Amino acid sequence: QYRMKKSAYDIGTGTLANFRGQGLAGQVFEFAVQQLKANQVQEYVLEVLCNNTPALSVYHKQGFEIVRTFHCFLSKQEE
Repeated sequence: QYRMKKSAYDIGTGTLANFRGQGLAGQVFEFAVQQLKANQVQEYVLEVLCNNTPALSVYHKQGFEIVRTFHCFLSKQEE
């Protein structure tokens, strides 16, 4: 449950380089949405890096909108 709604949370969808540009992500989302609706899921939340413009394009085409952003921090590890 997220924001008091039955929700699905996706943090790991990806397409291998050799298969990009074939519309597979759209097909996956169409199938997923049918399954989520059948299971009364009210909200589908996903995460994507802001610099991943191909993924953002796919998600926008599927009707997703950005509702929040986060900052990611990296630490240099000493060898």
